[in-house]
Amino acid sequence: MRKRIPYRTIGAAKDGDGEAMSAILRHYDDYINYYSRREVVGKNGTQRLDVNEDVRQQVTTKLIIAIVRNFDHAKLPYGETLED
Repeated sequence: MRKRIPYRTIGAAKDGDGEAMSAILRHYDDYINYYSRREVVGKNGTQRLDVNEDVRQQVTTKLIIAIVRNFDHAKLPYGETLED
């Protein structure tokens, strides 16, 4: 199981830290790719799943917007802090 992203990293991303946002996007890259797959039919009629870049970009944009709009430093889960 993957480690959780520290709240401090999410807070930094919300505050405009590009490296923190990149770290979050790298963390979720496999997940984003999985949900961005669409069925493609080849010239010979074979079917395969391929990452649809338009969908991938939409999912990535929605994640960024959710972090910027919804993360609130003052509303951390009980017992959590911005410290490592």
